[in-house]
Amino acid sequence: MERCVVISDIHGCWDELLDVIEPTTDDETIAPGDIVDRGPDSEQVLGFFRDAPNAISIMGNHECNNIRSARGETKPELAQLILRHQLGERYEQWLLFMETFTRHVELPEAILAHGILEPGVPLEQQKGPVVIGALSGEKLLRETYSRPWY
Repeated sequence: MERCVVISDIHGCWDELLDVIEPTTDDETIAPGDIVDRGPDSEQVLGFFRDAPNAISIMGNHECNNIRSARGETKPELAQLILRHQLGERYEQWLLFMETFTRHVELPEAILAHGILEPGVPLEQQKGPVVIGALSGEKLLRETYSRPWY
């Protein structure tokens, strides 16, 4: 392996990803969430993380929001409606791929997650909304702790 590249919040910006890291198949590329929405090329970014042999995406709030709104659990926000339009009939297949994303990755040097790790809580007991960076997870931490979670 050539390098381990960790880059978060790509938000569908494929050209910018190429400009910043110039990923190769020899790299281990880890995205701690939010690889979709907002940018014009979410499908290319999704394709890279599906097809590159050493690429992993962690579940972020934007992936979770797409999954939950597609299931009818939440009302879709503009970002989800735009992504659904951009992906067209392929939206469902990409949702199935996003559902495979892990909530965290453990490296020897760090634990990677899109959101927050609650202090003193074992990794396997971390609450989903907290780890993926949902607003409800941040709200829970603000209400639970007398000092800022960060």
